[in-house]
Amino acid sequence: MIRAVYPPGASYEMHKHPHEQFSLLLSGRLRLTVGDETREIGPGDGWYAPGDVSHGGVVLGDEEAVFIDIYSPATTWIFGQLESARHIPARRSPT
Repeated sequence: MIRAVYPPGASYEMHKHPHEQFSLLLSGRLRLTVGDETREIGPGDGWYAPGDVSHGGVVLGDEEAVFIDIYSPATTWIFGQLESARHIPARRSPT
């Protein structure tokens, strides 16, 4: 289980891993994509990403997004992933 914190405007790229992921958003808002479904979520909302299904998101608004991730089976590889992907700025469309 980990606690992830992303600043306003940050994103985490679409990715997948062999572990199931259960997550709960504690604060902030996200535009979340899991597989082919994209939705906006807020505090108290949760999501599930089956193993080997692509998922990622963008922090919306001016508040950081804080969420808890639980992986099954338990793993430690995620710590390296989080360090390498920490606080990636959101991609903006050219104007």
